[in-house]
Amino acid sequence: MAEPGRDVTRFALERVAAERGWVMAHSPAEADALITCGPLSGELAAAAEVVWQQLPGPRARVDVDSPMGVESALGHVLERLSDDDFQRRDATNRPQEQPTDSGHADMDMSDHGDMDMSDHGDMDHDGMDMSDHGDMDHGGMDMSDHGGMDMSGPGGIALASGGEDRDGLEMDVLHVQLGPVLGLWPSGLVVTVTLQGDVVVDAHAHHLDEAAAKERVDARVAACERAARILALAGSRYAAAAVRLRDALQMGTEVGSADTGRQIDLDGELAGLLARVQRSRTLRWSLRGLGDLKDDQIEKAGLPAGDQGDVHDRLIASLRLAADPVAAAPTSYGHRHRAVEALPSLLIGRELAEVRLTVASLDLESRGVFPEPEHGPDAGGADAAGGAVAAEAVA
Repeated sequence: MAEPGRDVTRFALERVAAERGWVMAHSPAEADALITCGPLSGELAAAAEVVWQQLPGPRARVDVDSPMGVESALGHVLERLSDDDFQRRDATNRPQEQPTDSGHADMDMSDHGDMDMSDHGDMDHDGMDMSDHGDMDHGGMDMSDHGGMDMSGPGGIALASGGEDRDGLEMDVLHVQLGPVLGLWPSGLVVTVTLQGDVVVDAHAHHLDEAAAKERVDARVAACERAARILALAGSRYAAAAVRLRDALQMGTEVGSADTGRQIDLDGELAGLLARVQRSRTLRWSLRGLGDLKDDQIEKAGLPAGDQGDVHDRLIASLRLAADPVAAAPTSYGHRHRAVEALPSLLIGRELAEVRLTVASLDLESRGVFPEPEHGPDAGGADAAGGAVAAEAVA
């Protein structure tokens, strides 16, 4: 789990965990550890506590405040898991009944710091191959619990109420909360939707943390992260490559891109990924027409002009930005607040799987984004502020 605006720390955590062969768990039940990036408060802290109580023992929980603390935090996880005395005390003191907090039960924890360390071997990403794809498979979109339903029914099972559909017939109506803890989902974003069948008929959205971003992210890194989320939700085998290149871009930002040869190789790899995604008939077939936003919707929501089109268009646009070292990038993402307010109007009438992809394709993270740093004696200002985070990350 990550506090909104802690993307740099989360990137470092995911990278180091992958290097160790650790696997991100998809649910609390299969996790060994809960790792939180940054101090959590309010609803997010309450959600973390619910998730923690759902982890089976032996278990460990640690907090990471900065990228430089990731290595020691993962080492502490191993110490806790092998500490018999601690595990006995934890098992003795934990509640006998698991909490069933409304809106946070059985949450999908992929991409949020839960670690499954039952297998410390190399990470296997081959399962994301979509070469044989009879039906659209949004791998990674675990809709069995929807990221937190109203658990008011017997045994914690949500019950549907009745309501009229657009044809005047009565249909079951289900109220579902997406976030704040959900895999491949913006940190701190909460979207409550009303479903008739699998179609959203009403929606409300808010962000749990409106404070200024704590860590600033290079625009190319942010674009690569956005592309990686879309690819992962679509079940594409290219998602792992996008994450690897995101981490390489972030490391290049941290060291100031001093190694010119390495940067040229990285730019070539990004261009190659863009070409492969553009050629993919499966991705084009799966994503074309989903989350289609018209010019008037973009303007009303305060989103960048480049966000018009469908999910596939935004995937290609994100990869183009990530692959172009001289691309013009926005220096401010002040549109996010307006975009979250306008988000419900963009989601009504869409199927739930389409909602996940639409949200992933829009930049709704609470973070500061800055373009490529200028290399010269006059470089400073916002770039210099970003350099403070970079220096901390490699310390």
